[in-house]
Amino acid sequence: MFIARNIAWSYQRDQPLFTNLSFEIKPGEMCHLRGENGVGKTTLLRGLMGLLDLSCTEASLFHKTDIKYFQANTSFLPAESPGFFYHFSAQNNLKFFTHYSDTINIANLLTKWGLSHPYLQNTLNVGMFSTGMKKRLACAKLEVQKRALWLLDEPTHGLDQQGIALQQQLIMKHLASGGMVLYTSHTNVFTSLTSHTINLSDFQPSML
Repeated sequence: MFIARNIAWSYQRDQPLFTNLSFEIKPGEMCHLRGENGVGKTTLLRGLMGLLDLSCTEASLFHKTDIKYFQANTSFLPAESPGFFYHFSAQNNLKFFTHYSDTINIANLLTKWGLSHPYLQNTLNVGMFSTGMKKRLACAKLEVQKRALWLLDEPTHGLDQQGIALQQQLIMKHLASGGMVLYTSHTNVFTSLTSHTINLSDFQPSML
């Protein structure tokens, strides 16, 4: 279970972006974080990963509050920059993120995600990939890392309909195995999978 209590973040001490945000995500649940541009959706996800300083009374994963434990058991998929080595090939990126395990057939995995051409797998640097190709590779990374909590920032951004369908299947499998998902989107793209929705706009302090 993931528990967050009284989370807040401010641009400066007297300029809060959102305050008093509390929620829980149980195993097998998917939570939709929505709100207008600029309300802090991406900021919240980055803060949970320890990339920004959030204020909170509790942020725990399976009742553990250690940030290193959280990072080791959480996958973060940013909307724009999925965290790859852009001078590596797709194969070499996934080899790194699987710690060079010989139990995973990376070529088959990339083919499943629509990156089947040998040149795309082994030669072309990921930095040359299109947005959709990077997002497909990021989904393959999610699949092999097998972490309990997924933080997905605009997960369908850049994907075509086939890619979205594959991503939905991946999320369904993750939830069925007891995984948890917190995702941002302006629309509920995964209506049938979402257990509850948080409108971050509701936690913005009044500027009056």
